[in-house]
Amino acid sequence: MVAPVVESLALRSLTGRCAVVAVGTAGAPLGPDAAFDVVVRIGDPSSVHDLDPYAGSEDPDEAAALLGEALAGTDDGGARRASTALAQVLGPYRAAHGAFPTLPVLRELLAGDPTALTDLRAALADERHAAMRRELDARVRQLNAVGDPGPVLADRLAVLDRPVFADFFGSGTARSARSPCAPSPTIRCGSASTSRRAVTRRPPGC
Repeated sequence: MVAPVVESLALRSLTGRCAVVAVGTAGAPLGPDAAFDVVVRIGDPSSVHDLDPYAGSEDPDEAAALLGEALAGTDDGGARRASTALAQVLGPYRAAHGAFPTLPVLRELLAGDPTALTDLRAALADERHAAMRRELDARVRQLNAVGDPGPVLADRLAVLDRPVFADFFGSGTARSARSPCAPSPTIRCGSASTSRRAVTRRPPGC
């Protein structure tokens, strides 16, 4: 049942009517790799592409909203609290380092790791970062408060912060060797049940 549906959607994608993301376990009947534009094999060192947890965004608020919804679901209250907590660390981190944190670092910041928070605040010492220091201080004040989403978000990120994924999701030294492709008409993702593989297809020149 799955393969015909994927094939039908893929044909529609050729007309620009939709984009297809097919997700399944390794060996799932989603069609041959050659039928897709991009293939990402999560956990496979030979994978050409990575998955960007920030969806290619360079704006901290947008990245926080996207990741917050992914981690907390579409519940308005939960997603909003998650996005706020993420923005309170993503904005300061990007201001200090010019890039968003890797998932292990983000997990430490959300969990309230004292060393991670102290190091980030020290990197914001310049007066031009005063607003970002206030943002980070707001996150610190909320730590351990009732309803603080930080620890829950950190726990959910822990699922991806594992040795098998060490060079994926923007982490590790292989990050520069793998490119998170621009949105493609047809993408296949497969989980890593047997060969630890996630698949998305790559357009020419990506």
